[in-house]
Amino acid sequence: MVYFYTIYATNKNNIVKYTIFIALSGFFLFVDLLTKFIAQATLEGKKPLVLIDGVLELLFIRNEGAAWGMFSGAGIIFSIIAIAAMIIMIYVLVRMPATKHYGMLLATIICLFTGALGNLIDRLWLSYVRDFIYFYGIDFPVFNVADIFVTVGAVLLIISLIFVYKEKDYAFLKIKKR
Repeated sequence: MVYFYTIYATNKNNIVKYTIFIALSGFFLFVDLLTKFIAQATLEGKKPLVLIDGVLELLFIRNEGAAWGMFSGAGIIFSIIAIAAMIIMIYVLVRMPATKHYGMLLATIICLFTGALGNLIDRLWLSYVRDFIYFYGIDFPVFNVADIFVTVGAVLLIISLIFVYKEKDYAFLKIKKR
């Protein structure tokens, strides 16, 4: 009886984990693609829309490179890297225990996966990524919402690796010998 309850509880927790992943990734992806659509429809070919004078403006550009326009023209390479990274994230998600302890890792995967997928969709659909957020005052490269998700995910990953999880917490990733 205990065995069957353990299987039920584990499956119930996994369903919650996957539901959270799908719901948040789907919502974040929707926000990313919607903002890109609106930015392109309203800003392309027009003067930048100044939100905070000398600091922040919306300026539409077609980014054919990687993050912030680096390595222009290498879109296929970045598409392959994004797909490989997303496969690894799904592998980690599937293997990761469905407990509160791994909440930060789940948030990290959601952010990284959604950002990668949002920009991958642009690359595959349009052959470029739509960027439109520009910090004028510090001359920061133009970026988009997916880039924000990737950046937040990367920061969460660094914090997780340094402060939250220890090596034993990643034991679930080890392949068990038969």
